[in-house]
Amino acid sequence: MKETMDYKNINAIIAKVLSHEATLDEIIIFGKWVNESPNHKRDIEVLSEFWDVASDAEALSTEISFDRNKDMIFGRKNDDNYKDKTGYGSRKRLVFLSIAASVLIILSLGIYTLINGLNPSQNFVLLTQDNIARYVLPDSSVVVLNKNSRLTYSDRFVANNRKVKLEGEAYFDIRKHNKKRFVVEVGNSEVEVWGTKFNVNACNATESITTTLIEGIVLFKGGGQERLMQPDQQLTYYPKQGFIKNAKVDACLSVEWKDHVSRYTSIPLSELILRIEEHYNVEIVLADKYKDMRVSGALSNNQSLHQTLNVIQSSVGFQWKKAKGKIIIY
Repeated sequence: MKETMDYKNINAIIAKVLSHEATLDEIIIFGKWVNESPNHKRDIEVLSEFWDVASDAEALSTEISFDRNKDMIFGRKNDDNYKDKTGYGSRKRLVFLSIAASVLIILSLGIYTLINGLNPSQNFVLLTQDNIARYVLPDSSVVVLNKNSRLTYSDRFVANNRKVKLEGEAYFDIRKHNKKRFVVEVGNSEVEVWGTKFNVNACNATESITTTLIEGIVLFKGGGQERLMQPDQQLTYYPKQGFIKNAKVDACLSVEWKDHVSRYTSIPLSELILRIEEHYNVEIVLADKYKDMRVSGALSNNQSLHQTLNVIQSSVGFQWKKAKGKIIIY
């Protein structure tokens, strides 16, 4: 005789499947339960139709009980005034039953399939080259990608935990969601938030990963360590050495690149020149007498190299020329 499984949490699992929030293990349990009895298939067919037209989603919690709601759900099915208002009820019922019948196929393929149509997961990739770009994610969070950066996320981004993978540098303004964390995966480390504003620089992730918090709270995880960050804190993780460095900073200055502005306050001219070299991809030779001179100001990242050098020249007083593909400051 076939042994009957214990489905003590089946009501919560059914609710998750109908809400497109079930895990692979829960889908497997759901499939076994549906195939165990023709009555179960009938129950799911009716319940999925009711789910589509329920005007108050909160009434169907993940702890929904068939026994408690049976009269309401199955009684409503026979109501002459009851209609499938969405137009998708029949298709969805077929999908749910197809899931139940396809559990073994899912396992053999090693694919966590989507509820809506049994399609394999797909990734979306946002890329920048010589430009800075602003994107709005499916959860309405905003991300600004710096030049030569890449952000990847799955088409299950909203249904499951909100998770993205970053290569390069990005500024995040995350929409708050109490039940779904937002995770930025960078190399072997993670930045975990629920709703906040922060910047992650992983242009050379094998050497260092720098996270700067502007607003809210961030949990950084890397190398088996965890650090809770506060606003105006900058955390730099060095993967090879396995240690973390903390610093107090003016966080707003660290993200001015997204507005195409670079501010600098009392830094050596040699450091500013290094930034200019990186930004314009040019080699600059700076005379020794200027290297330790401290400068303050702001530069637009949209102006030409010629304009940038002239702005600095007006405050420092140096001369410059172009020779053999290099910029010579003398």
